[in-house]
Amino acid sequence: MPKILLTIALIFGINSVLFSQSGWIWQNPLPQGNNMSNLQFVNSTTAYAMCFNSVMKSTNTGSNWSIYYTNHSQNNTSLQFINETTGFIVSDSGIVLKTVNGGVDWNNVYDFHEAKFHKIYFSDVNTGYLLRYNNYYSGFGTLLYRTTNSGISWNVILNDTTVTLNDVKFTSVQNGYFAGYFGNYSHNFRYAKILKTTNGGLSIDSVNTGFFGLVTGLDIKNNIVFVYGGTGLPYVSGILYSTNDGISWIPSDLHKTVKDFSYVDSGNLFASVSTGGSGLPFYKSTNNGANWSNIGSDIKSYEIEFINPTTGISVGSNGQVHRTTNSGVNWIRTTTTIFDSYFWSVEFVNSTTGFAGGSNSLLKTTNGGNNWVLIPRIPGDQIEFTDVNTGYAANVDTMYKTTNCGLNWINLNYGLPGQINEIHFINNNTGFYIGKYNILKKTTDGGNSWTQITGYGGYYQECMFFYNESLGFIGREDYNLGWGISRTTNGGLNWDFQQVPEYDNYIWDIFFINEYTGFYTTSNRIFKTTNSGNSWYIICEGLTFYDIMSIQFLDEDIGYASASGGKVLKTADGGSTWKIHNSISNYLFYDMYFTDINTGYFVSFDGVIVKTTNGCGDPIGIEPISSKIPESFELYQNYPNPFNPVTTIRFSIPNNIIGRNELTSLKIFDILGKEIAMPVSEILTP
Repeated sequence: MPKILLTIALIFGINSVLFSQSGWIWQNPLPQGNNMSNLQFVNSTTAYAMCFNSVMKSTNTGSNWSIYYTNHSQNNTSLQFINETTGFIVSDSGIVLKTVNGGVDWNNVYDFHEAKFHKIYFSDVNTGYLLRYNNYYSGFGTLLYRTTNSGISWNVILNDTTVTLNDVKFTSVQNGYFAGYFGNYSHNFRYAKILKTTNGGLSIDSVNTGFFGLVTGLDIKNNIVFVYGGTGLPYVSGILYSTNDGISWIPSDLHKTVKDFSYVDSGNLFASVSTGGSGLPFYKSTNNGANWSNIGSDIKSYEIEFINPTTGISVGSNGQVHRTTNSGVNWIRTTTTIFDSYFWSVEFVNSTTGFAGGSNSLLKTTNGGNNWVLIPRIPGDQIEFTDVNTGYAANVDTMYKTTNCGLNWINLNYGLPGQINEIHFINNNTGFYIGKYNILKKTTDGGNSWTQITGYGGYYQECMFFYNESLGFIGREDYNLGWGISRTTNGGLNWDFQQVPEYDNYIWDIFFINEYTGFYTTSNRIFKTTNSGNSWYIICEGLTFYDIMSIQFLDEDIGYASASGGKVLKTADGGSTWKIHNSISNYLFYDMYFTDINTGYFVSFDGVIVKTTNGCGDPIGIEPISSKIPESFELYQNYPNPFNPVTTIRFSIPNNIIGRNELTSLKIFDILGKEIAMPVSEILTP
């Protein structure tokens, strides 16, 4: 007679964090598109810069760059190399990493477990310092840590709630400076605050500058101490310097917010200055900062570093690197991009041919994204192909059509009303588009003419999915009820509406596997239906990031969803459980498209296109995010047991806690732990 082992589980989006760099490829920009910072030269030719999950290295003064991944799941916040081979990184989760082979490999030397550090600095290979805010969420105060054994252990040497330190530099193991400000944003005045140590941090003394200002950076060259940053009230200066160990300070004649600063040699200084725009104009001084001249720039620069009076590089947003050999008069970009604005959509017609579009432009590839060709003046905010040849591309009020896979495009109608938010075609002839303010139009002749669907009642429509000519869904906002799902079962003649929970806003995407099973995403949750949208239930929530912008299933089990911070959610069981993968980008992915269960493409702003070839990689670390824990459940002994061939199983589930039903599963395992049956997998009422 068989004997069974029973388990009952309330499955509710058990999540894990995954991380792997293998199988991810940058396709635009190149060599990568993340923001770059912490630029430094370690000799006359070798430079390093930090990205959110990697380190960039150049051995020819910025002409070419290599990428080395740090292989952890958090954002890098500070980088320092003390020589050509040895460097340190700290992440926003408190992980300290070290390399001894020029950034090729990184090892975890200490983990503070979720502590938020913003600066790491080593005065030699053994002695280092870490800065974090005393109150991370307000961004004020300072906790200063020190290590004397190369990061193996750390001790707090300063805990101050009134002084906020942003930078640290040492001239020797014993002598160093810490720079920041006194006060906070609720005060009208913030005083530039400089601290000094002459014994390796055993004692720290205050240095009086006598100036207002928000000091963000510090540099020491040729026994001259420079501090720089944003100016306070009243405006004084973006740069102060001292030639007598901080006893007195001199303001330079640059009344700007200085983002970065480079001291080349006696008299020659360069500064990148924030203007509130996309570029950071460069300024130059040839007399130690007494006077400055604007050498101009529209490049997106965060930091600059010069190795001599004529040669320097700058790094900035979306992987941009520029190089100058004439003291900043001209800058040449050494990284490449075919498109550097917003991508809103991506779609492939087969395994190799696809399109990515946005900002009134469209790109096409015929080799899996190895190369992309720009198709100018064709709007690509929305892309929809019905077969390998026939496709549509649209933006706010214009729609184009191709019948030869993008070789030629026909303007269907200029001036379509309603700000097109999404287009969806069932076949070559029948399609829909939605826009703002009750705009829902249908075509039955391939887009040549459009008819407004009435009785719909929408206010703002964000997304749409039609499974066939009859069954369709729209994520929209109702005048009175808020956000929800509208459904039609007769091609748009009639509609019903289901409101999403009140704490959700925006429905970003909808996808159906078949006529019965579908999904939609909100800011940080995923919903599922198994009855053609008659009812919906939550299958994933409790995420620490937001904006699940796109969802796609390859079959009934395997599905993906893209989100902010370069996160990708993946399920292998139809959405019952989800795991979170970090990509090689930390951008918000607006859209994605998988051509098979392993190969997918993701797009974002700043022209970002990344590709995965192994289903977003394998886990190398697991961190529980959240799970729905029932208040109580009971599983009673089955009777009879042993049995042949029938037994009765009795169980109870928790009361509905927050006004919605949950998916309940009853699984049966044999004595070896192998699942042999799942007699219950449905929404049950207690």
